[in-house]
Amino acid sequence: MEGRSTASGFRRVLVNIGFIMGSNLLGRVLNLVLQAALARAFGPLGLGGYATAVAIAGYFVFAVDFGLSPRFAREGAVAPDRQADEYARALGLKCVTGVCALAALALICHVLPYEDDIRQLCFLLGCSSIIRSFCYLNDAVCRANERLDLEGAANLLGTGAFVGISLVLLALGHPVLSVGYASIAAIVVQLALSTLFASRFIRLRVDLGIHRETARAALPYAMTSLTVLAFAQIDILLISFVESQEFVGQYASVSRVLLIVGTVGALASAAILPTLARLFVNLDPEGFRELVDELVRGMLLVSGLVTLGTFVLAQPLIIGIYGDAFAAFSFLLQGGSVYLLFKLTVSALGAVLTAIGRQGDRARGMLIGVGATVVLVLTLVPVFGIGGAVGAMVGSELVLMSVLALYLQGVLTWTRHLQTAVVTGIACGLGATLYLWMGEQTDLVWRAAAVVLPVLVYVAVGLVSGEAIRAIRFLRKLRSANWQAERSLQ
Repeated sequence: MEGRSTASGFRRVLVNIGFIMGSNLLGRVLNLVLQAALARAFGPLGLGGYATAVAIAGYFVFAVDFGLSPRFAREGAVAPDRQADEYARALGLKCVTGVCALAALALICHVLPYEDDIRQLCFLLGCSSIIRSFCYLNDAVCRANERLDLEGAANLLGTGAFVGISLVLLALGHPVLSVGYASIAAIVVQLALSTLFASRFIRLRVDLGIHRETARAALPYAMTSLTVLAFAQIDILLISFVESQEFVGQYASVSRVLLIVGTVGALASAAILPTLARLFVNLDPEGFRELVDELVRGMLLVSGLVTLGTFVLAQPLIIGIYGDAFAAFSFLLQGGSVYLLFKLTVSALGAVLTAIGRQGDRARGMLIGVGATVVLVLTLVPVFGIGGAVGAMVGSELVLMSVLALYLQGVLTWTRHLQTAVVTGIACGLGATLYLWMGEQTDLVWRAAAVVLPVLVYVAVGLVSGEAIRAIRFLRKLRSANWQAERSLQ
């Protein structure tokens, strides 16, 4: 029975991963289309202004949510019978934080050291972020009930409406500020749809009482949410205070591509989390440890492949998205691709810490990583410019990965992960070397082969070393109803 439960749980994980990654990646692509339109229409200056406004507005999602949605996703998955009460308390607290956040937004936008149109865009996108936070709580209901298809549908509709309205307004000759109005209109549609989906699982109501225990329990999740947001936006925020908006736009053309690709790991981890939390409760310690080892090692292999793929596709990606005016920044995307090797692994480690109830450790680790980001940005950017900003992005993610891995030293089997890391590094190095050698050829066939062959070399190294075969065999075990019995006999 336990083996069947494990296999069934992981089939649900794979389905959830497919839905949430498909919808969110498509949403990220749509957002990238909008950024490309802004870059082509207004150049680095327009892209920089939009990136700055997004960075500031994003913090108001945190200010309203305060960790309530991610906490609901985990606690609701573990105790479905308490979902209605937890939702009512969380929604009541959100109403209070939402009013406070709106007042703070108006004040902050009044004193920001930017031009008037950028400050207005910050306010509009901030209002959209406050509304978005209420969508997150509805999404958490779907996630706790392992219906990520519904969450994905709501998010995709909202993103599609936002990008579609924005592109129409830009095509009609409206300024960048019009994107802010489009964001508010689209998020209202998304809120209505997500509320409808959440009502399928629980009776929606609001409890306006001050529930201090709920707020205290959400604090570790709030710290994690803040640090996740800081990792994604604090670099843009800091740079916008010390450099021009044009500089911000040039850096954003590289960093936003890396962040979008890096969401693969974050989305997969979010899909895995509810089932992983249940398995932590139901599996014996040794079984759960083996499970975690194989999942993290598999993520290492995937992260290496994504890193190499970004490296070889850097130039066509930059030119295809932003145009020839940004071609000079393709080498920065190649150097920054190492970020993905760390980012995807961080996503897996963070999900494990949350699943085993050590959200506080995850939050502390991410605070250390944010501190590293601040130090590296302020140290490297004045000296190395945009290259230093990309280096700070990579370095801070490495610090975060190292800290989270240390927190899991009692769960991970280090020798196994070191073996996988060495194989991943060798495969990436060989693939990148082959690409650089073949990329010097002028013949079109050679240049096309320079994209394909490095990836094939990576796959070949994975197969010869046995790492890829091990991962495939493990996936087959997860599909087998006898997996738990097989493991207990070993």
